[in-house]
Amino acid sequence: MIQRIQSVFLILAIVFAGFFITGNLFKFTGDTEKEYLMNTRGIFQVAPETALSLEKNTPFLFVLSVSLPLVLLLSVFLFKNRKLQMKVLLILLFIILLLAGLAVFYGIMFARHNLLKQSLQFEIFIPLVNFVLVILAYRGVKKDEDLVRSYDRLR
Repeated sequence: MIQRIQSVFLILAIVFAGFFITGNLFKFTGDTEKEYLMNTRGIFQVAPETALSLEKNTPFLFVLSVSLPLVLLLSVFLFKNRKLQMKVLLILLFIILLLAGLAVFYGIMFARHNLLKQSLQFEIFIPLVNFVLVILAYRGVKKDEDLVRSYDRLR
């Protein structure tokens, strides 16, 4: 049954994970006229006359941010095996925490190393939204599993 409420939560989490991949996480400014943007692919210098130039690559952040929507999509289609779905959702919670921590770590370390001021962008808060959505989906799956177990006891 794909029409369960936890499937809606997981599909919303997939949409937000897509926004996380495409958006900027931090904006760095300093005393000079240089400006930097950080997204999941790396940290880029913004130059007015040219395109963005890569300053620092963030491969682990990119791999985690791409794997998040894929695993979320997998978990939507595990509705027939609720126990496995609950395990995958717990793994997703760990991935989301790791993703948020790694993004903040890269941002803080780059700002400290280059003596820049950092400003948060909207997309940095998306892992928090995903975390809440996955917890709500986990609670829904657990509720379904408990309901099935209670019917099994009545037989």
